[in-house]
Amino acid sequence: MTSSNGKAQLDMSITKHRLFVEGAMGSKHVMAIPGIDDEAAKHLASNGIIFAYQLYGHFLIRFPDNHKFQTWLFGVAGRKLRMNELQDCCTALQDWKAYWQ
Repeated sequence: MTSSNGKAQLDMSITKHRLFVEGAMGSKHVMAIPGIDDEAAKHLASNGIIFAYQLYGHFLIRFPDNHKFQTWLFGVAGRKLRMNELQDCCTALQDWKAYWQ
């Protein structure tokens, strides 16, 4: 059984995913990508990745090897991301690519 807090968190995650995928990348901050929280965004910024399109570029370079991308992201994000967050990020970037092609 899912707690009301767990359901709210799931609903927010789904909404973040939908908003990211259905919107143009433009100058969205990297935190607009599902799976990327404030702490990870700080580590990414210290590595010069501030905008979603910058992380998407790295994703394309390492695509289609999601494991390689996730390993790289885990290191660059200061080892602050859990496996489900890494997967959420990959899924969102894949879905964005599919939606806009």
